[in-house]
Amino acid sequence: MDELQKSEFLRLFMKHQKQIYNFILMFVPNYVDADDLIQETAQELWCKFDTFKSGSNFVAWACTFARNKIMNYRTVKNKSK
Repeated sequence: MDELQKSEFLRLFMKHQKQIYNFILMFVPNYVDADDLIQETAQELWCKFDTFKSGSNFVAWACTFARNKIMNYRTVKNKSK
């Protein structure tokens, strides 16, 4: 990722982080777990930012990754019961 892409990612993520976090909280009401999931989501978004199409909906793109993290979280939680 070049410097321009890094800057663009940081700008978009900082602008929309609260929306992504609130999306996670709709499905994971535990703040500690939601904090972990937003961090995991951010890490994956960073790694896969080269797949993001500039000008498209960043929140929708990011929430797709968050949704996958939420589903994995629920699977693990259900297995531990």
